Amino acid sequence: MKKYILSLALCAIALCNFAQIQSYKIVSQADEERVILPYDSLTNITRNNLPSLIGQKIQILPEMGRSSIGLDNGPTIYSRKPNSRGYCNEAVISPDTGFTIYESKFGTFNNEVFDIIGADSIQSDDRGTYRTKHFYLIVSNEKYPGRNYLDVGFVNDEYNNDVLTKRDELINIHKFIILGYFEKLRETMKGKKYVNQYTSNRSLGGDYIVYNLSDGKPLQSIPQNHVWEIVDLTFIEADDKAMLGYILTSNDIKDVFCSTYLKNFIPYNEYLAESKKKANWEKSMITKYGKANGTLIIQGKVKIGFTKKMCEESWGKPSDINKTSGSWGVHEQWVYGYGSYLYFENGRLTSIQN
Repeated sequence: MKKYILSLALCAIALCNFAQIQSYKIVSQADEERVILPYDSLTNITRNNLPSLIGQKIQILPEMGRSSIGLDNGPTIYSRKPNSRGYCNEAVISPDTGFTIYESKFGTFNNEVFDIIGADSIQSDDRGTYRTKHFYLIVSNEKYPGRNYLDVGFVNDEYNNDVLTKRDELINIHKFIILGYFEKLRETMKGKKYVNQYTSNRSLGGDYIVYNLSDGKPLQSIPQNHVWEIVDLTFIEADDKAMLGYILTSNDIKDVFCSTYLKNFIPYNEYLAESKKKANWEKSMITKYGKANGTLIIQGKVKIGFTKKMCEESWGKPSDINKTSGSWGVHEQWVYGYGSYLYFENGRLTSIQN
């Protein structure tokens, strides 16, 4: 069995065991502690699991030209030895690490699969970077033996610490993926059904969600509450980016692509549960308030004479309530967003400002 040695320039590793689950604790010279997670095939790459990836296989994805913000791509993989196969002959200084390195030739390592033989980090001098610590993996294979250095840059987002590579988080360049993660994600998600909630094909951030698999172009719109089945996991080139995502198909739309975030999608079983809950609520509104008033409430409408409870059923709870009491009784102003107000006298709706 091969033994791999993890060299950490600033850290000493103490091995801890907790209920047969192996984890690592890294203690720096400044007594800063960071727990290293055990290998998890459902996680790609995070700051805390780099050492656990030693012994795993990693695939380099094709470079996709220029980034979406118009900045030139930099090399993802480099060597620290001259005249190494696949690298340029002229040495440069890495702006992140200060290493003298030899950059990879464009496209040399496209789709190459490497064994991860090491992982390390170095404190950054912050020259033109957005992070204080620089991370890299050391990889090797039969075609490119020795120590090849793979830059890793992390982006914190609301989803899953997605990985970019080289320099700062603004540049979209050469990506890579742990094969075990890819295979486990495919096995876990294949055959599952999802439903898109909106007709718009853009997320709140303005990014496109669904693309044609044939040409990589985004769909202009998608049917609301459409049921899709995940048939595979793949990468495509779209919007000048290499994106990991699912191939989706439905009864009338075949083979589209959606990123693994599945923005604006919900699992089919959740959709069925929500649909059943909505149907029961609509039925209860008709039963409680009659067909005419119940239908208005279901449509999100109100009318003069509604009780406060009926208005709340239709519009939801207000963001604020202003009350005035006098000899005439109690007046209330219900405040909603976007300049909408409801006015009540003694519990009945008397005026609508919408």
